[in-house]
Amino acid sequence: MDLFTIAGACFRRWYLTLPLLLLVGLFSYRAYANVEPLYTSSRSVVVLPNLKQGASLDGDAGKGVDDESNPYSGQGGSRFAVAVLTRNINSTAFAERTGLKDRVDSSFVATASKDQPMINIDATAPSEQGVHDLLDVVAGEAAVVLDEFQADAGAPADTRYRITPAVPAGPVEDATPSRLRAAGAIGVLGGGLVAALVVGLDAVLTRRRRRRDGPTVAPVRGEREGREQRQGREADVAGDPGDRTSGDPTSDTASTDAGVGPYGEAPGAESPSDLHPASASAHD
Repeated sequence: MDLFTIAGACFRRWYLTLPLLLLVGLFSYRAYANVEPLYTSSRSVVVLPNLKQGASLDGDAGKGVDDESNPYSGQGGSRFAVAVLTRNINSTAFAERTGLKDRVDSSFVATASKDQPMINIDATAPSEQGVHDLLDVVAGEAAVVLDEFQADAGAPADTRYRITPAVPAGPVEDATPSRLRAAGAIGVLGGGLVAALVVGLDAVLTRRRRRRDGPTVAPVRGEREGREQRQGREADVAGDPGDRTSGDPTSDTASTDAGVGPYGEAPGAESPSDLHPASASAHD
């Protein structure tokens, strides 16, 4: 089966091909329209000591606030607080606090730096402004959570760590999945299925029609030759009756042998000369 056969079947059964192709086009359009746009951006924050704490330590270490009074300022400095805050941001409780738990079109994730007290926040939203708003909400709520879990641990207010923006929000990028890829895949697969269905139905319908109509002479040349031969035979049959009689030298003999006279009379019947003696003598 080649391309011309498939195209011929589709054109021949256009009343099936056209509605099915329209249906495939509708599904392709729906697939294209249902892919919602997504945008993404990121922001980095750094965890720093309290300003009062830093000033005291720089001015007079002996009179400064004891940094060890903060349980999160153990070995490694603020990295312990960074690790705890990162896990809090990625928790379900944090999503509930920000009201983003049930939003399937927006998401965020926090990643702690390996060698610096920094946290990188990646956010995704259905609009560019939505990405900026989401980063602001996450960063602001993260500062509140950082202060809360230090207070719960009994850290004095002037020894608690704080967060501040380290790197401004990066440019918003379009992270929408390829719409044309999904719509094109549906269109190609749907078109192939339509062609296969139409070709199969065309073959079935053609076979049934031939079976109903009976055997026919398909080639045009053969049909013409057969018609000429039939016309020749009909001309022979409709020829001169005298030619047929003269052409059969045994016709009189055959009729005599069959008990029929040369004029078609039965045996023992009077001949025309017997019935009309005057005409017979006139001929003599």
